[in-house]
Amino acid sequence: MRWPLGYVALDSVVEKWAPERAIELLAGLGFEAVDWSFVQFDRLQQSAKAFRKLVQQSRDAGLEVPQLVLADDLITLDPHLWKQRVEYAIRAIDAAAEAGVATVGVSTGPHGWNEAAARVGVDIDESAAWDLAVTGVARMVDHAKMSDVRIGLESVWGSIADSGESTQKMLDAIPDLGITFDPSHLVLPGDDIATWAHQWRDRIVHVHLKDAFGRRGVFNEDFLFPILGEGQVPWKRLLTTLNDDGYQGCASIEAESYTLLDQCFQSDPTEPARLSLQLANRLYDLAGL
Repeated sequence: MRWPLGYVALDSVVEKWAPERAIELLAGLGFEAVDWSFVQFDRLQQSAKAFRKLVQQSRDAGLEVPQLVLADDLITLDPHLWKQRVEYAIRAIDAAAEAGVATVGVSTGPHGWNEAAARVGVDIDESAAWDLAVTGVARMVDHAKMSDVRIGLESVWGSIADSGESTQKMLDAIPDLGITFDPSHLVLPGDDIATWAHQWRDRIVHVHLKDAFGRRGVFNEDFLFPILGEGQVPWKRLLTTLNDDGYQGCASIEAESYTLLDQCFQSDPTEPARLSLQLANRLYDLAGL
């Protein structure tokens, strides 16, 4: 099955554009879906009605919206801030439900790219960090169960759930939690990516297409996220596994080749997005999809 190809509107340029401009670009290039995020939908300033309008604009242009992406860091020493972030996530879940968006993407934190983020084992002990993550995500999942929205946890570098093993710990703790499967982050701990995809076959609610090269450490020193096919993700095996296991959602390209974008395309995402779409279709072909 050739899953509809989408684009995660969270790169360093498109996220700064008006959504209408992003819709025009992506639809014009031939994308079939777009993942909107907390950048385009400000849960503090905007109502669910505003997000519903954005989703309808996308669909009118031929773009499905498979996921609303959040990035709330649940590992914080401030209990008021933790409660606030969970409440903001619940607002987003309600907005997704009202707009007919099937999944909401979450991660645990801490954010490895944020120097102010809490350091597990230094600022907060590991067991306390896990309690914050499990309790927060469980509340989101319980709330989402009142609608047709699924919560998809993404393994993210620097977070406490940054590998297959640690992500499985979250899944074991929260039986109704789904997975936003992003293979790039599983490269860094050296995981067998296709094996985890197979193990999570009944939990995967959305897929990101992003490559990676390197190992855990500092971004752009120890690892980077190159264009599709240039990294260490075993694409043919992974896509074949997902297909054989019956995945039927969208696959959204997440473009974080920032050096390529800046040096070769002067921060214009048009050609990198076009190239990523071509490469994704080529990977589909090679996997026999």
